[in-house]
Amino acid sequence: MSMEISDRDKTLLYIIASIMILAAAYFFGYKNFMDQRDDYKARAKTAHEEYLTLIELQKNRQMYVDMTEELLVERGLFLVEFENGYSQSNMLRELINIEKATSIWFKEITFNLPENVYTFQSENGLLGIKNATVIAYEGSYTEWKLMLESMLNINSKTKIDSVSVKYDEVNQLCEGEINISHYSVANAETQEPTVEYSLPAGISNIFDSAAVTSNTQTQAVNANYILTDYDVCILINPDKSTFDSVIVGTTNDSSAKDTITSDENGSVDVTITVDGSDGNYTLSYKVGDKTYPAKNYDKGVDFKPGDTLDLLVESSVRDGNDDKVAVKANLINNTDMKLNVLVHGDDTVFPRFSAATREGDITIYR
Repeated sequence: MSMEISDRDKTLLYIIASIMILAAAYFFGYKNFMDQRDDYKARAKTAHEEYLTLIELQKNRQMYVDMTEELLVERGLFLVEFENGYSQSNMLRELINIEKATSIWFKEITFNLPENVYTFQSENGLLGIKNATVIAYEGSYTEWKLMLESMLNINSKTKIDSVSVKYDEVNQLCEGEINISHYSVANAETQEPTVEYSLPAGISNIFDSAAVTSNTQTQAVNANYILTDYDVCILINPDKSTFDSVIVGTTNDSSAKDTITSDENGSVDVTITVDGSDGNYTLSYKVGDKTYPAKNYDKGVDFKPGDTLDLLVESSVRDGNDDKVAVKANLINNTDMKLNVLVHGDDTVFPRFSAATREGDITIYR
């Protein structure tokens, strides 16, 4: 058998090899060059459009420089209107001046924790801060009007959020609360000094009236009986306490069946509601989303107060800057008795307890 390749077969092989070379040259050479060409053309088009845009911007460069300088001036004028940080002592001074000027009586002033309401995107570390203050007052109608006028004139960055008033026709006195908010700009990098506290370890049964004793002085001498004879108790613990941060229950509840808690390191909404009259009363309370009673919360449970209707708020000083535990209380008294509230042991710089709303005959002692 002859292994020689005929001239015809050689010609056919040459043709096939030529076709393969041309195909390889197209797919691995020409086509790549064409694809790169299209890519370069697209990039060149984009670059040309950017070039035209930059040329147009360059023509208006001085206008943009002038606008930037104007905005920087306006920014400075805007920021200078706000207090640099917030000073409780300055606010207290303003309120004392209002008391002196109007003769109204500020029975209680509660400073809530600062709230970050805005972050400046183009300003490193600058924060918009809201500081809410709740003021319980008492005075004549004329003093009340003067107080409102003075509150509106504290400064342009303090506004009145809400005002409640109850008029006593017998004594011709206005009584209620005013909620104000002060807005300031603070540097996020500014750190408050850390204060070391020595905290008590706690007690075995927080809702045993006999177990609660006073270890600090209180100005509410007439309400000190509540320390050992209360009907409902709110316990506010430091964040690092062995107990939950907020605990609410009734007196002598040794089984803790009436107790609801929250372990949040932040502000917790607590609602206490008492209804009824002539010895027939109901009680319900709420901590965050938890309620007592768990069922039929709106109806409450039968409740028998003592000779007086008393709520004890046993608070504590803050354990450094990271301790954010606080209670924003909504107190509702729909009974024929006065609700006496004693706030005991609270932090004097940044109080944990504040009465957000009060309905009915309620007196708060500190």
